[in-house]
Amino acid sequence: MAFQMPFKFGGAASDATIATRARPSRMMEYDQPLVWVVILLMLFGMVMVYSASIALPDSPKFAYLAGKNNYFLLRQAMFIAFSMVVALSPPGSVSRR
Repeated sequence: MAFQMPFKFGGAASDATIATRARPSRMMEYDQPLVWVVILLMLFGMVMVYSASIALPDSPKFAYLAGKNNYFLLRQAMFIAFSMVVALSPPGSVSRR
């Protein structure tokens, strides 16, 4: 791979060099709608976990959660954060043989 200047000095030969460099960035290689759908599903899941577990400390079975209304929400957020770290890590760095 040859080093290319980000500007051209002039002439037809330098136009061809700059034209070969003009390609989309790596950030545009991923599927943006899919990323937004995944983020929205994770947020929707957090809302569902919170709404389903907000009344649990009132039950005698879950008396140990008294005063911890956000226990399951924080636990869900922790698992989402862990999964994002694994998903965004470089390929092969999580499971090397």
